[in-house]
Amino acid sequence: MKHKFIGSTIAPVLGISSLVGSLAQISSGKADAQLNLLVGVFIILGSLAYRSLKKRRLGLVKSTNLRQILEIIALPKYKEW
Repeated sequence: MKHKFIGSTIAPVLGISSLVGSLAQISSGKADAQLNLLVGVFIILGSLAYRSLKKRRLGLVKSTNLRQILEIIALPKYKEW
């Protein structure tokens, strides 16, 4: 059975698009561009953490303590900015 990762493949692409768009906004002086930059980073990190967790749960990669710690670190932490 082939495992599909379509959702966790689309999410980093959207995150990269958000990063590129926010960099363009920063250069033009838009006020909320920094927030959009953070959103892009959070989308990328969250999707990578999800993909790693999914691979561990499906047994495609070995579950190590380092992998689990990096997944937790990569999860976005919401604070009021």
